[in-house]
Amino acid sequence: MLAVAGFLVAAQAGVAAAQEPRGPRAPTSSSVKLDEAENAARAHLERVQQYIANAQWDEAAEVLHGLMDSDGGRLVALPTEAALRGDEFVRFVPLRDFCQWRLASSAKDAPQLLEAYRKRVDPLAEAWLRTAIAERDPQRLQEIAARFFVSRSGDDALLRLGELDLERGYFARARSAWQQLSPLLSDDQPRDARLIYPDTDLDVGSLAARLALVSILERSSVQSQRELDLLGRIAPEATGTLGGRSGRCLELLRDLLAASQMWPPLVPAPDWTTFAGSGSRSQTAAADVDIALRPLWSVPLPRRPASDHAALTPDSTSGWPCYHPVVLGSSVFIQTGDTLDDVHAYELRTGRRLWLDTALPPEAVAARATDLRGAASGELPQTRQYTVTIQGDRLYVGLGPAAPVDRGGAALGTYVAALDWKADKRRLFEIHTDEPPWTDGWTVDGVPVADDGLLYVGLRQRDGVLIRAHVAAFDVKRGEMTWRRFVAGAEAFDPTAASSATANLLSLDEGILYYNTNLGAIAALRARDGQVRWVTRYPQIHATDGDVGSGHALPRRGLTPCLVHRGTVFAAPSDCDHVFALDAATGLLRWATPAGMAGDVQFLLGVGEDHLIASGRRLTWIAADSGQIRARFPARVDESLRGFGRGVLAGKHVYWPTRDGIYVFDQQGPQQARQAIELAPMGLVGGNLAIAHDVLLLAGPDRLSAFDACGPLPVSP
Repeated sequence: MLAVAGFLVAAQAGVAAAQEPRGPRAPTSSSVKLDEAENAARAHLERVQQYIANAQWDEAAEVLHGLMDSDGGRLVALPTEAALRGDEFVRFVPLRDFCQWRLASSAKDAPQLLEAYRKRVDPLAEAWLRTAIAERDPQRLQEIAARFFVSRSGDDALLRLGELDLERGYFARARSAWQQLSPLLSDDQPRDARLIYPDTDLDVGSLAARLALVSILERSSVQSQRELDLLGRIAPEATGTLGGRSGRCLELLRDLLAASQMWPPLVPAPDWTTFAGSGSRSQTAAADVDIALRPLWSVPLPRRPASDHAALTPDSTSGWPCYHPVVLGSSVFIQTGDTLDDVHAYELRTGRRLWLDTALPPEAVAARATDLRGAASGELPQTRQYTVTIQGDRLYVGLGPAAPVDRGGAALGTYVAALDWKADKRRLFEIHTDEPPWTDGWTVDGVPVADDGLLYVGLRQRDGVLIRAHVAAFDVKRGEMTWRRFVAGAEAFDPTAASSATANLLSLDEGILYYNTNLGAIAALRARDGQVRWVTRYPQIHATDGDVGSGHALPRRGLTPCLVHRGTVFAAPSDCDHVFALDAATGLLRWATPAGMAGDVQFLLGVGEDHLIASGRRLTWIAADSGQIRARFPARVDESLRGFGRGVLAGKHVYWPTRDGIYVFDQQGPQQARQAIELAPMGLVGGNLAIAHDVLLLAGPDRLSAFDACGPLPVSP
């Protein structure tokens, strides 16, 4: 990596402007239930307006301060420009942020209010800032930015926080912190899209130069050019020092951007440790994999009937590719059922079993194909997609039936098990929600992600047709819960379904959790304590909308957790017929495909060559910055050439599985990079793909196979 040292900038001019937020919206009429501020809090906000009208600045500041301390985490809707036009995407932010918004706007229309508030909080904020700077403590800086944003220490806290985030490689978070310091630094967003510091004395040219530096280091050439253009507009004569060179910042950064084209490419992590490769659900394999015409090895998997997910497969008799392997180092892990015996491990290049009980005899494989555990008598099981997460020597899996079932009066549902995979998958702890202190109706919603000593998992609480989505964090040593947060509630997408198997996976990027609830809302939460940063409500459809003559086509999604890439959250909820993109820092809608245009999207594969690539019956290229559908393959739906399983991005290509082959396309559009890999001659069918350590894994409906360029080694006589 190129070392960039001592970026110190001095600019000739800078300006600051205030935001003018409108009042919070009335409670929405949507069926989606959020943790919204109650009427009492809204009444207090109205009192603030009266105090301001009467020039009672101390009283207004006292009420706002009290609201932030007592109900600051409750949500209020923001009337963004899109919402005012009648758009169905509505953002919600914590009441604390809204109060800070109101105080920031007072710098223009009621500066006495801002001054009265600062007298209350400046001494504490200043003391916290001194400690945070001395200890280089990003958490304390985050608290200053959240609780005392408009204090006189708020802008210095944001500046320092951005610097620490940049050191940690948190490019999107560094950009977000610095953009909050002036409205000039986020001029591509609506006026009320972002909470902006009202009157910083920091140099705006210096900040614009920092933004450009972040994007260059991130290897985002489009964003870099946009921010260089911004720097040229607001502070073209700014000077500074970069990498030992002094001069105009614009010239230094342009030279750095040109030099970055010759930097060695960033190498993605070689492992594939969870669904879609990483917590951001956007992993791209480092390079393409050539495939010999024989697998390195292949092992049987139990065939699962397509059940109610038949729309995901060409025919219900072929089974459903519902297994997603992960890779750590030289080991492959896969789960094929609901018990500990269904968790298996193999050597990546040889297929050798790592645990004695890994191999399934043929008769057991056949028996699992018709296993009806967890279903009512005479019904097909509610099949789910099986995923696992691995971190270090720990393997996290979801065990138990897909949906809560009545077992002698006790509701038994999915639970999380932490296993020591190096010790023959010895159980370390389990997280159950069907026993005290949990009440009835709780179940684990998908397999967790892990980071920084915590395990993050989605939870569901069902009461009749009403479902409430929560997120919780557990200690990785003992499985003890450290926090739990309610996110959203709504009626089940299909209330007529016999059960509600769910696997709504969390996404984790730069210390922020993103949750596609599939209940009408996308949420962002701070990972260390579960504090909600924003919730965006999207337009829902319901199972009844797909009736004949309704004009709607129900989406048939696979697993679609939020895909996070360079400050953008891409989403394709199962109860929405749009694919859309949100700003990761604010939850603001960036774009959405037209209704129904992406209804057949089953998986979001990743972002490559400036395209969001999605798959389903067809492969779709969507412009990542605008949402325009650039291309599809095939151009028209062709049942004989239909997606079968989740593909993968590798190098500059996308591998797309069908039932009979694996197609390899350019990430820029539907140009085949090589002849399709035919699976039928090898006796295989398509399925879910993963690439790690130059090996491609294919998890079909009934086999797990591994490929590389050389094929299997010859067996000695």
